[in-house]
Amino acid sequence: MERIFVCLAICGLTMAATNVCTPTEGGDDGMAALMVLSTAVVPPKNCQVTSVSGGGGTTTGSRVFYTAGFTAQSIFTAYSDSVDSTNDLTVVIQVYASAGTKLEITDFEKSGTSTRVLSAVAYGDGCPVDFSTATSATEGTDYNEIDATSTTRYVEFLKAGSFQIQLYTGDSNSDFAPDPLPSDRARPQIRVI
Repeated sequence: MERIFVCLAICGLTMAATNVCTPTEGGDDGMAALMVLSTAVVPPKNCQVTSVSGGGGTTTGSRVFYTAGFTAQSIFTAYSDSVDSTNDLTVVIQVYASAGTKLEITDFEKSGTSTRVLSAVAYGDGCPVDFSTATSATEGTDYNEIDATSTTRYVEFLKAGSFQIQLYTGDSNSDFAPDPLPSDRARPQIRVI
């Protein structure tokens, strides 16, 4: 059954590419359409996320879910009444990667002394996200975090796959409870390079 769906998907993509890439009388509208698709930003959405907590248990809650693309998009930002990550301490980023793909995170002004930013990296696709049961990606084998203490950071993927990253920000106060990113700071942006 899976083979049928894969064949249908490949046939559909082939037909769409043939149709989209066919030049028209007025110019190469097909290539323009492909450019628009490659630079489109997928709007963020709310997603149920299960994470492993510090005590070994799990916690589940709503987080903002981003799909990284070639066009930069701000994170930890108010988008609407229904999708708002300004007070979230973690967000989830979906990255569809080939070996060598990099996720760029700019304007990431981590406060406090901790450099822990990627609180979970796993293989997965879509919502809901369950980091407690997903196949974990291993730093050094599946990905590398580059410039981890800089305001511009990179996650380089060493293998192809569909990755989900839980990105943490916040300031730890005396009781180790993180505080939201202050509103006077530039919002971090993500993009695939």
